[in-house]
Parts: sequence; structure tokens; C-alpha cells
Amino acid sequence: MKKILFLIPLTTFLFACSEDIKTVEYWKQHQDELKVFLKKCRNGEIDKNSQACENARSAANHNLNSIFPNYGEKK
Repeated sequence: MKKILFLIPLTTFLFACSEDIKTVEYWKQHQDELKVFLKKCRNGEIDKNSQACENARSAANHNLNSIFPNYGEKK
């Protein structure tokens, strides 16, 4: 009985804490959400080293490279 009482809150905690990680492709198609999410990554609301923030940064970098194809190249 004690094991069950321990497992129920633990399971609930694990499911509640799991985040829905958006893909890079998702972020490329949802620019408005991307901007808001990146602000949360920068200000610490979301762990900036998380996979979710990494995907968002990758999408933002891809979008910049699409707009400015030679950005960052030395002349």
C-alpha cells in the first residue's frame, strides 16, 4: 500500500513536468510564438540549455540565414 501511495504522486509529477518539445520545423512555421519563446529562454523562464530552446535557436538561425544568405561571411 505504501508503494502505491508513493508511486501515484511520483508518476503525476513526472507527467506534469514533461514538456512538449517543439521541432525546428515547427518553430520555422510559427514565427510569432518563436519570438516569445526565445525571450523566455533568454530571461531564464526556460532552461536556456534545454532541447526546446536549442530547437528554437536553430530555427531562428535558419530564418536569419534565409533572409541574409551571406550573413557572417568574411569579405
